[in-house]
Amino acid sequence: MGALCRQHTEPVVKDYRVIVHGVLAPASSKNGPRPRGFYTARSVRAASRQDAAIQVLALVQANPRVDEIAREWRASPPDITVDEIVELEPGEPFDDTPQGFIFYNEADMR
Repeated sequence: MGALCRQHTEPVVKDYRVIVHGVLAPASSKNGPRPRGFYTARSVRAASRQDAAIQVLALVQANPRVDEIAREWRASPPDITVDEIVELEPGEPFDDTPQGFIFYNEADMR
């Protein structure tokens, strides 16, 4: 009798660039305009778009700068949502995504 073979296949991992948007709750400030939100992007390797989103949300939420901004302005932690997910083309630079944050304030929303 022949033995049954189980074929083990690894999930196909792709490169994604994910842009997220964080929104801080409004709060009064006597020191002038305060950040109201931010945008940032990260590149990750993931088995799906959903996995890419989960990874990036965890990375951004764990970033000390996000906590620092909320504490500095006595705001609750920001609501962070995925704005866009782009699957990178083969050969497209993976590490080319800037790691910074772009903050905006109340005046920028008008």
